[in-house]
Amino acid sequence: MTPDGNHHRLRANAVGIFDMILMVIAVTAPLTAVASNLSLSLAFGAGTGTVGVLVLVLAILLVFSAGYVALSRQVVNAGAYFAYIGFGLGRRMGGASALVATLAYNVAAAGMCVAVGYFGHAGLSAYLGVDVPWWVIALVAVAATWVVGYFGVTIAGKVNVFVAVTEFAVLLAFAIAVLVRRPGGFSFDVLAPGSVFGGNFGLAVVFCILSFAGYEAAAIYGEEARSARRNVGRATYSALIVLAVTFVFVMWAIAAAFPDAVATAQADPGALLVSAITAYLGGWAGPVLSLMITFSFFAAALSFHAIASRYMFSLARDGFLPRSLSRVHHRRQTPVSAGTVQLVVCVLVVVPFAAAGADPIATFFPAVSGITALAIIYLMAACSASIVTAAARGRISGSTWAVRVAPSIACVALVSCGVVIVAHHTEITGSDSPVISALPLSLVVAAAYGWLAARTRTVTEEPALA
Repeated sequence: MTPDGNHHRLRANAVGIFDMILMVIAVTAPLTAVASNLSLSLAFGAGTGTVGVLVLVLAILLVFSAGYVALSRQVVNAGAYFAYIGFGLGRRMGGASALVATLAYNVAAAGMCVAVGYFGHAGLSAYLGVDVPWWVIALVAVAATWVVGYFGVTIAGKVNVFVAVTEFAVLLAFAIAVLVRRPGGFSFDVLAPGSVFGGNFGLAVVFCILSFAGYEAAAIYGEEARSARRNVGRATYSALIVLAVTFVFVMWAIAAAFPDAVATAQADPGALLVSAITAYLGGWAGPVLSLMITFSFFAAALSFHAIASRYMFSLARDGFLPRSLSRVHHRRQTPVSAGTVQLVVCVLVVVPFAAAGADPIATFFPAVSGITALAIIYLMAACSASIVTAAARGRISGSTWAVRVAPSIACVALVSCGVVIVAHHTEITGSDSPVISALPLSLVVAAAYGWLAARTRTVTEEPALA
């Protein structure tokens, strides 16, 4: 391989299946998913039937994964959705989707750093009496994600091992404590049709799907993975099952922990998990949980930084962004140029909010949730449509179920979820601001740029790595 070729390739065989699983789990931030999306579903969605909705969403995502994994064996590219959607629907749709993904993941990375700042500030103030501005902690998090990204996903994987183990340990300890102290609270009524469909079922489905958002991100590391055509699929299914079992068990435990879990959640959904864990594990759990939530967001920031950097790297290599962004570190072969741009994006997001004295919870989080929710649902639906189209053209091999039936079902289900997101945008974002409501239009602008760029940019072919 030529030296120049090295400058536009990521390091092969740098990521094992365990690293991929942990990076994917870090994206979903299971602790914060329970504390936010799933608590909101308990309060305003299906109530205790959220447990049953999680099982149904698992079924939808397993159906989606059948086609997604089949395509991952055919296409290996750091751009993931860019390459996957373009494979069946053409370069223009691939370009449009890639810019949507790039925008969403960059915003999400910045959002996770803002969350680190907010919860880090709250924890330091409450438990140590130290008043550090949230934006200072956020900028430190931004710098730290760049440093970890510079040295490669292997380092990020080690950070995520620590975060994932502590998250699962506390959630499991809580669920077991509830099982021991209130075994009668674990009722199978949470799986009954009346519970699952009795409340706002559509909203519950959306909140549950958002809790899994990013579980399919293993494909991003395809060019760096060992035995990518086999391990991407394994990592995808493994992460999905681990997350599903965790969410079901913990939400069932929360439903059992209170005499009226729905009323408790409606009173303050944001404090539900903290209240439950403190009640069942003791007062020591408060500061520990605060620290863990901060680290959970940091782990998510690391993963979103890695994903956004690899999207920009892949797009630059394929001519949609300046070619300089496809350059990698000469020795580590990490996408350092794209990673630096991602750092700049985060700084440009954090600084204006800090200068304006804005509350990140009331202003920035709603914007992030609205954009990422719509983007992820769109990308998954478009990917499913791409698989069906590629199968019809004879471009992909696999069983009829994997490349025709499953992606067709998934596409219909995901489009339906997208309609629900648009209809309930205010509830999902927690804001009725016209500005927040209009922000998803930025996805349309990004898609339009990607579509037009596909017509004018010069393609530089880079063979995929397996």
